[in-house]
Amino acid sequence: MDATLALALVHHLAISNNVPLPRVAEFFSVCGEWLIVEFCAKSDSQVQKLLRSRTDIFSEYTQLGFEKAFGQWYTIKESSAVRDSERWLYLMHRK
Repeated sequence: MDATLALALVHHLAISNNVPLPRVAEFFSVCGEWLIVEFCAKSDSQVQKLLRSRTDIFSEYTQLGFEKAFGQWYTIKESSAVRDSERWLYLMHRK
């Protein structure tokens, strides 16, 4: 069993580097069969810091948009809110 762990990364790729969520998901799909990934909502303090220095052009950067993009490559096995935060952890298995 191989797995990829992607914590505190997706928002940097999507917002700081303008990588669309479907491309992020595709990249991870070749890294491993299993994926543990964190999604940080726009309301998260760290995401807000990233957005302060730029125009918010990221209309697809939502939890639903994240699940849709990753759902092209993965089956979501579990998801759980991180207590006292605006973050979610996902366990996914590559299709």
